[in-house]
Amino acid sequence: MRKTIISSLLCLSATMFLANTPNPPVDKPPGPQSASQPESTTQASTKQMDMKNLYQYGPDGVVAEGEYYPESVCGWDVRSDRVRLIGVVTGYSFSGGSVGDWDWSLFVRPDPDYAYLLINSYGNPNADGTIECEVQPPDRVLGWEMNNFYAMWQYFSPLMDKRVIVEGTWSQEATSFVFGPCHNNKTEIHPIISVFQADVDPYQPPVSATPYNMRFLVFSNSSSFDAIVRPQPVPSNRWNNLAPFLTYLPRPDADMSRDMGYFRTFSEVNAADSRSFDFLTPGYFSGVVQSGIADTGRGFYYTSMRVGPEAAFISQVVPTIVNAATYFNVSIRMRSLFYTWRVGSESLGSQNPPDTLTWGTTRVAVPYEVVAPGEAVFNFSAVAPYLPGVYNFQWRMVSDSIYGADWFGQYTPKVEITVCRPECY
Repeated sequence: MRKTIISSLLCLSATMFLANTPNPPVDKPPGPQSASQPESTTQASTKQMDMKNLYQYGPDGVVAEGEYYPESVCGWDVRSDRVRLIGVVTGYSFSGGSVGDWDWSLFVRPDPDYAYLLINSYGNPNADGTIECEVQPPDRVLGWEMNNFYAMWQYFSPLMDKRVIVEGTWSQEATSFVFGPCHNNKTEIHPIISVFQADVDPYQPPVSATPYNMRFLVFSNSSSFDAIVRPQPVPSNRWNNLAPFLTYLPRPDADMSRDMGYFRTFSEVNAADSRSFDFLTPGYFSGVVQSGIADTGRGFYYTSMRVGPEAAFISQVVPTIVNAATYFNVSIRMRSLFYTWRVGSESLGSQNPPDTLTWGTTRVAVPYEVVAPGEAVFNFSAVAPYLPGVYNFQWRMVSDSIYGADWFGQYTPKVEITVCRPECY
């Protein structure tokens, strides 16, 4: 009992110290982690997407679950249960150590349309012009420890100096009968529900076919509390959150007539209850994640992906009638939209079905190095099947490695080739 009392007093003293320290130190990654204020910030578009259905109805038609607590001792006064913040990330931190609460934090300088989120209920703005966005992820995700600096650094450092869309609870540090106005009642997004980052403005239609990278994170907050110091959890603690995103697709051609449903996932940590992606008409890419409840093996989702076709079809010269078991000449022109194609790395691969040997080969190597945006012309001889009939002729770019075939970009239009026996002509 005595040990418990001493432990509680030490925790209380440490909390009082932190509450009266204006700029507590934070851990730093191996490299720069903060940036000076940009000279100008691109104002967010006032066009608002209708996300109501995505918020209220996830993949399984389930709404957010959990108990709601409005505040805690020296905790948070909720200003709005769920808001959107758009701005530029200026820093990040992890609250570790013996007196830390294991929170991950992003510091965001809001766009002008979202600067109102800096103002607390007393009319006072945050002193540094940024909004701290905090969350405590589940203790473990798919066997990996999450309560450490390097876990935070892995997911938050790529967001540095990027424009992000943060969804979460808009709150402010509360006034406590013990500590008074904690941290000058600064406003926060606490906890974070989702963070979306794309290398384009998702609210403006793209003017080119260039693909872009994006990241999406979804959390179920996982805070635990001391019975004396923090008797109440943060708002929406351990909720099963629904988190959507919506962004434009690159345009492979001016009239947007070709299939644009392309994305490539580079990294995905799926400890959510469910997630779904969809291509909407005209020219939208959307996703919805249902986080699951923290510390039940769920409660965290992350993806890093490239949106849009990395290779575009330009033209092809293909006969529609050939003699059985004979060679015929083909010319296909493809454009690299994102990165350099190298001889021995990228190829044109047979499709319909993938890796079909119908035409005597499954791969046609890139004939020379192609620096994006650039074009490659594949001139090759194909051999017709021995048996007569109508066969599908279709190809797509591919990168082969020890991990398998990584298909990317647009398909060539399907050509139905009639194979004759005896000879057609």
